[in-house]
Amino acid sequence: MGNLNSVLIEGNLTRDAELRGAPDKLTICVFTLGTMRIFRQGSTAEIKKEVSFFSVEARGKLAEECYARGKKGQGVRVVGRLKQGRLAGDDCARRQEVFIAAEHIEFRPGKSGAENESNGN
Repeated sequence: MGNLNSVLIEGNLTRDAELRGAPDKLTICVFTLGTMRIFRQGSTAEIKKEVSFFSVEARGKLAEECYARGKKGQGVRVVGRLKQGRLAGDDCARRQEVFIAAEHIEFRPGKSGAENESNGN
């Protein structure tokens, strides 16, 4: 059986996208995506809301476009894969972080009404 690592997620940016440099000289754009799941729970069918936040990282030309267009509240659809990073904290403890490595990002139409789409290829 082969391995599969694929993510499709839709939501809104919780703050403006940030641009960072990488050791391999590629441009990196990072942002946090907030999503809301609405569902019915229990015998009373009470409506519940569940909010989740996901870190997203884009690289190269995709990163540059995300930085230019990624403003707080912007709706996006991200296609990518889960990636694990290892960090060394100030207390020298090693930490792990899981984030979405974006391969394709679609921006929801803005005031112009045009279809806004970006592909990392």
